[in-house]
Order: sequence, then C-alpha cells, then structure tokens
Amino acid sequence: MKKIAVINGPNMNWLGQRDTSLYGSKNLAQLETKITDAVEKIGWGVICYQSNSEGELINFIQDVSSDAAGFIINPAAYTHYSLALTDCLAALEQPIIEVHFSNLSGREKSRQKMLTSREAEGVIMGLGEEGYFLAIEALRTILEGDK
Repeated sequence: MKKIAVINGPNMNWLGQRDTSLYGSKNLAQLETKITDAVEKIGWGVICYQSNSEGELINFIQDVSSDAAGFIINPAAYTHYSLALTDCLAALEQPIIEVHFSNLSGREKSRQKMLTSREAEGVIMGLGEEGYFLAIEALRTILEGDK
C-alpha cells in the first residue's frame, strides 16, 4: 500500500486559534482527520506530523523517507529561510507538494521568498485547507503515472 507523509511546520498546531481569516476555524486534529479520510478513500496510508522544531521536522522526514511514496509539506515560516529543511527535501527522491493556507505572494515581502518551494513538484497556496486535498490529487496523479 502506498503511504504519503503530510508534514506541518511551526505554529500549525494553533490552527483554529490563530488568525482564522487566514487559517480557518478547524484545528489541526480536525484537518488531519479529513486528510486521513481522503487518503484512505484512494486506498493509501498516511502519516501526519507537526512540529515547531526544524530539527524534528528534518528527523521525521529522514525517518519516514524509506516508507513514504510522496510528501505533502506546509513548512510554514521555515519556507522562507530554512536551508537545512531545503537541503533535506532536496535529498528526497519522492515527489513533494508544498502547501500554504495563504497566498504568500500577496503577503509581506519577507514571506515572498520561498526556499523550500524549489524542491517541490508544485506549490499550492491561497486556498486554505483545500490545498491539502488538491495536493493529495496531485500526488495521486504523479505516483500513478498519469503525469
């Protein structure tokens, strides 16, 4: 069975609490339940993970890299400056789809530089939680050879 890893970076554990106009009213557990349901509907497994620590994110990616067929990642603030996370993603052979709740190109200048994105097959931003479900479909297309 194919398995994908869905990774969320710093402060994503505050979904439903922080700026709901940007991040929605669902908390992370609710989002992960919806993601798990969507992935299981296509017959795959999913591993969801969140950390506020850059090193823990990197360790998790390395730990699951032999089991995951693909990755969906919302690196959050690490998108903009983490060379370490970017290097980790660059070492993966599996496809990566990067997701952001908000449209970063319309936000502060500091959020418009996106280091990690250059390692992704594609980036989905500005569509809130829907971005994760579009990312699942994108991975499905890539992994099933329809791309």
